[in-house]
Amino acid sequence: GNARWLLSLVLGLGASAGIGCSGKLQSADAREPEDDDDDVPAGRAGTGGGMSGTGGQGGCAGSGCASDTAKGTIRRLTRGEYDHTVADLLGVDTAPAGAFPAEELVKGWNNNAAALSFPGLLAEQSLAVSGGLANVAVQKATTFAPCAAKTVDAACARSFIQGFGKRAWRRPLEPTEVDRLANVFAQGADAREGLELAAQAILISAPFHYRIEPTTAAPRRPTSWEMASRLSYLIWSSMPDEELFAAAEADELASEAEVVAQAR
Repeated sequence: GNARWLLSLVLGLGASAGIGCSGKLQSADAREPEDDDDDVPAGRAGTGGGMSGTGGQGGCAGSGCASDTAKGTIRRLTRGEYDHTVADLLGVDTAPAGAFPAEELVKGWNNNAAALSFPGLLAEQSLAVSGGLANVAVQKATTFAPCAAKTVDAACARSFIQGFGKRAWRRPLEPTEVDRLANVFAQGADAREGLELAAQAILISAPFHYRIEPTTAAPRRPTSWEMASRLSYLIWSSMPDEELFAAAEADELASEAEVVAQAR
């Protein structure tokens, strides 16, 4: 049924992002520990240990900014990060990740990138909670696409996919990704079901569950979108807020000075 079909689609979206579901790709800085998510509040008052300068969780100082992304990093959201992200994305406080398998601890830390795999049980439970979350997203569709206040046609659905997808994936979607999700929308019996299917596909995809910085041929600085996520998950264990999204949109997180200004 829809569940099997959605999972096959998501595997395709994961492949388009250059990853699989094992979560084993990591860089040397991926082994840097950060504060346990259970101690970080979902609001905006928490801190994540400040600017380390290593590039591992959000610091950007010296040569680290230019050299730590050539190898690529992939970090699965922990349960705490998932719940905080859902809360900030949808404005709900349901803590759905409480049903997810516990992270494997490595030297007392629950966020070691190499240990955060994506087992079948997690995929099933993520799919199980994604339907309810997608329903909430559609209820708030005008937040992501003002055109949804009227009749939702194919063009409006694409606007919703782009708006909701950019928030959920913490970056703009590629045209091919929008096309694939528009095809998901077209599978719905009506516009509402189509939007729910598209939102659900976004929420069970690799770019939602993972923070992905693709491998490149040569060392480079993180993009402003990547740096926005580094900062937000370092400080809040959640997705970027409006200010960080705006800075990323304007490409104002490309230099060390800009990053330090946002961190303060």
